[in-house]
Amino acid sequence: MSGVTAQAADDGDIVEYQGDRYVIHVDKMGVDSEMTLLDVLNTCPEFLSINGKKIDQNYKLRVDNINLVVDVETFLANVKACEIDRIHVCSNTSVAKAVGGTKGVIDVYYRDDVKTDGKVAVTGSTYGNGMAYADVANKSEGLTVRGYALARTSYGKAYPTGVYKMTDRGLAENVHLNLDWKMSQSDRLFIKVYQKFDNSKQKIYDPDLLEAHPYYNRYVGLVLSYSHSFKNDAILFAEIGSDYTRETSDGDRMGDSYPYGFVEFNTPVFTPDLWLMVGAEMDYENTCYFNGNREQHLVTDFYAQLDYTHGPWVLTLGDRFRMMNYWNRRYDSDDHSMWTHERNNHSYLASVGYKAGRHFVQGLFARRFFIPEVSDFLVDETAPTTSLKYDAGSYNTCLVHQGVLRYSYQQQGLCYHASVESNWYSDLPTPNYQELGFRNSVYWKTGRWELTLGANYYYHHIDAGSETDSDHDNYYTLKFAPVLNLPKGLRLSSTLLYSSRRTMEDQHAHLFATVKANKQLGKKCNVFAEFHDIAGYATGYWLQQVGLYQNRAVSVGATVYPFR
Repeated sequence: MSGVTAQAADDGDIVEYQGDRYVIHVDKMGVDSEMTLLDVLNTCPEFLSINGKKIDQNYKLRVDNINLVVDVETFLANVKACEIDRIHVCSNTSVAKAVGGTKGVIDVYYRDDVKTDGKVAVTGSTYGNGMAYADVANKSEGLTVRGYALARTSYGKAYPTGVYKMTDRGLAENVHLNLDWKMSQSDRLFIKVYQKFDNSKQKIYDPDLLEAHPYYNRYVGLVLSYSHSFKNDAILFAEIGSDYTRETSDGDRMGDSYPYGFVEFNTPVFTPDLWLMVGAEMDYENTCYFNGNREQHLVTDFYAQLDYTHGPWVLTLGDRFRMMNYWNRRYDSDDHSMWTHERNNHSYLASVGYKAGRHFVQGLFARRFFIPEVSDFLVDETAPTTSLKYDAGSYNTCLVHQGVLRYSYQQQGLCYHASVESNWYSDLPTPNYQELGFRNSVYWKTGRWELTLGANYYYHHIDAGSETDSDHDNYYTLKFAPVLNLPKGLRLSSTLLYSSRRTMEDQHAHLFATVKANKQLGKKCNVFAEFHDIAGYATGYWLQQVGLYQNRAVSVGATVYPFR
């Protein structure tokens, strides 16, 4: 987590690498009025979306440094690129942005030059899906208010065998309100209030059985953030927040409360080229399975990072020290000694980059602390593991080692990126594995044409222990996305995303293809028609495990800008 925003690229580069992350300067892409937030993310070097509708589950989406709690598919489809100033992409959890597990972070920053803006969008599909979206932003001299309201219905079906089929019906609705109050030239208060509701029902149709799996989820929260700027450009940033989740699935109920807080100070040291970030954070999570188990986590972090930018050089060094205690009531209901099960360790970050003209080269190494769920430490459902490797007090060896070598070339209207990345997960109670990736991507824009191309290859090795044979999976991903802007407000676009990885035996590779036509009607209304085809991709967690999902549909929709 960080309260410092990025400095703009000096020479107009669309993508700017900054230590553990890179920044997409959307305002320098020359985007058209109907390019969406998801379209921008598809230009990233990473393969951020497999199904062409959502971002990968290994990334968290944030807006203006605050986690976004909305239906992501609806949000990505309706936020326009022309509303965004820049996007920060941190492909793995880092010292500055500590996230549980190894999730990455995508930070979206809106433009500041919009006074009053709002839009309403409605979309329907021949497959039974649809979404409604509305947002409004009002900016006065000292207060910016931004609100979202959205809903989405979805339907999917699968045929794992010729004997039975599965269906999945879902409904999501959200309300989200942000208030940004500039109390003075130096002080700023940010308030976020949100609620989210999900409702789905999955069914198996068998000749001898009809089995239903209903799921309900309610999510509410409040976040308060405060920042103070000093005369030397130093920033003090503090945040407290809490959320509560209540889930019901197959008759089982679970409640999860998560209060947290952190304080962070960013300041230049000796020279404006050298910045120091120091901070402390405390998180508490209480997960209660009604009529069952309760798990609690208490995490305390202390962290520091140095960023040095001078001439063509970009250097970053960071360290985060984590102390984690936890208790599992099911296995220790008498003396509560499970609170003494503690994991302590450091996560490190070291990065060096050099820019020569239009070329940029960067090397990065990171060691990060992996935070599985308490249940990941169990051999079975009845007793905790007793092995010395994972016994109490020894979980500090659960680490992720990441090494990255990047190269980029940029000029007017052209960005090329290549990288080699290795991620090695060590000493996990779940299977240990290593993934080696080779990535290439190109974004090209000239006149009315835009084109995104990407080709990535991965080697995935799994070692499940001495009693299980090792396994590996070689797969590749492809993306192809051309755009043509014609006169009179007509936009033609297409996207192809393909992954050859088969996550289950006999499962098809993932394919997403879409063709879309937008037409601007006046200044305040845009209509579109879209044909999309998703093959071999499961909708919902349950169908991802046991079934295939095929969706070929025509979507039509309209967006109205009533205030712009």
